[in-house]
Amino acid sequence: MNNHGASLIAAIFILLILSLFGAALCVLVATEADTSVRDIRARQALGLAEAGIDIGLWNLHRDFARTWAPDPAVEYPLGSGTFALELTSDSGGSETLTCSGYVPNMAGAEAKRVTRITGNLVPDPLHEFYGYALWFDGRTTFDYSQIAITTAQGGHFYAGGDIVFKNGSGRKILGTVSSTGTVTKESWSGKDPWRRADEGVDEIAFPPLDDNAEAWYRQNAFSVLSGDLVLENVTRNLRNGRIYLIEGNLTVGNLTIRGTGATVALGDVTITGDITYQGGDGPLGVVAFGDIHCNQNADIDASVYAGGVIRVSVASTIVVNGNIGSRNGLSLANGTGIDVDYDTRLRTWSTGQNVLPTSPSRTFTWREVYK
Repeated sequence: MNNHGASLIAAIFILLILSLFGAALCVLVATEADTSVRDIRARQALGLAEAGIDIGLWNLHRDFARTWAPDPAVEYPLGSGTFALELTSDSGGSETLTCSGYVPNMAGAEAKRVTRITGNLVPDPLHEFYGYALWFDGRTTFDYSQIAITTAQGGHFYAGGDIVFKNGSGRKILGTVSSTGTVTKESWSGKDPWRRADEGVDEIAFPPLDDNAEAWYRQNAFSVLSGDLVLENVTRNLRNGRIYLIEGNLTVGNLTIRGTGATVALGDVTITGDITYQGGDGPLGVVAFGDIHCNQNADIDASVYAGGVIRVSVASTIVVNGNIGSRNGLSLANGTGIDVDYDTRLRTWSTGQNVLPTSPSRTFTWREVYK
């Protein structure tokens, strides 16, 4: 009898222990399940915050007028939750884009994660160039017995070296002629070939069209075309302020442009005829990382810049309604005449206007994730 009682007590004790283990196991399983759910929701919230940053960057890079300003109180639904964006200006000119991800929403958030990305406005690599009717790097000699160059509309002329005017007469440059070296004339009769000349000015550090410039254009390109491109005897519609990047050479002539924008070739640009610009707020931009070739008469409604040399191998009359410049100067056939009718809106351009071919871009340099 005593043995049976002892066995009963032992069985009850074992059952009690097993019950306690079972209850603990249930609590542990429930806790693990809850932790797993919370971890999933946290990951979802972080994914929403990162997706929102990407959406915000997309808006910033297409915001040429710099008018996009998200309301941090507005929630945008996406997937399993929502996100909200905020753009703030920091000291020193930088900007911070913040995105908060919520699951399931801001009011009843079971999970929240925040991502931030900070950066600065980075201007077009050729931003400073557009302020001058003429810009050339290095010593520049204009021998008017061989070529003639004039400017209208008060456009200024800058050279990163000496400027020499030879064998001519009369006023040719209507704006200020600025040189990091000297401005002289040789065998020149009549009035000075400038309205005002400044010598020994500070050098303007124009960045070359290098890998960094290519990266800027790629980042901000509206369209990237591989290979060479020929645009002759056609009408082309451009989206205002957009960049069209060509990964090869460009041949262009008898082209009519509607809209504003910049066509940038990573190779050479060959101009075979007129480039006519119609309507909009400002001129077209034609940029060549290599040389620009023009071997016949042409009326060019554009700002023209060559990362190499501007070459005219056949005597021609070229009218540029915009401005013109090159990194490595000019190579002009005898008898060539270049008339630059400077678009004064280029000189008065400021951020927020679609006068220049492109507007400054935001380049964000790092990301911080707060979990």
